[in-house]
Amino acid sequence: MALLPVALIATDRAVAQGKAKKEAVQYQDTPKNGQKCIDCVLFEPPEACKVVEGKIAPEGWCSLFAPKPS
Repeated sequence: MALLPVALIATDRAVAQGKAKKEAVQYQDTPKNGQKCIDCVLFEPPEACKVVEGKIAPEGWCSLFAPKPS
């Protein structure tokens, strides 16, 4: 029996249950190192995210930040 990394199992559960909880992705309402939700490919204006639950601030940040292509 193969063991899966805990992160992989947690990710699969988050996907199966819907969007990730803010705490799980270290979400904050302020930018981090110049990165902010409004510049992320996952951000859905005006205040949502494709993968994180709840109201998302355009100036916020989380560990899933993926910059929009230039």
